[in-house]
Amino acid sequence: VGNEYRCVELFMKAKDLGNGTISSYIENLEYLVKFEASGKAIGGEVPTTIKQLKHLKSFYLINTSVTKIPDDMFNENFQQIYITGNERLGGALPSSLTKLKGGESFNPKIVFLITNNAYTGAIPTIKDAEISLSGNNLTSYPMEIAGRFKVGEYGVWASNNKLSGVIPEEILKDTL
Repeated sequence: VGNEYRCVELFMKAKDLGNGTISSYIENLEYLVKFEASGKAIGGEVPTTIKQLKHLKSFYLINTSVTKIPDDMFNENFQQIYITGNERLGGALPSSLTKLKGGESFNPKIVFLITNNAYTGAIPTIKDAEISLSGNNLTSYPMEIAGRFKVGEYGVWASNNKLSGVIPEEILKDTL
């Protein structure tokens, strides 16, 4: 069809001056594979239209003032998620994290880090991915996935949170 140019990567970097948001018109970048936003001057909510990007595999949100991302944003096609240092990004973790596949231990090209934000509440039951949720304000860990750190199984890392509850006896007795 001739010479076509498509935007496949978008990097937004904003210093600490002013304020900006991620445009809802992001959906028009239909071939976007990688999105990165960084800097305290980027705030508001990640628009729900980002879910229309069928080719998106990498999502970075680093040290922004963003307050929310769509709950159903992630799917099994994602390979890199870096959501870190966003002090205003709170509430419940996106439930779509349960759709992620793979992770750092088995494939270093697939990395999921959601660290040092203000997320609260329960960790969803993530079974098919290795993910770090360290440094948030999460309060409960799904014990059905605890103690699964055996060869061929994925894990959810959750240090430096506000976890509480009873650790089941079978996990305490596991010598691995």
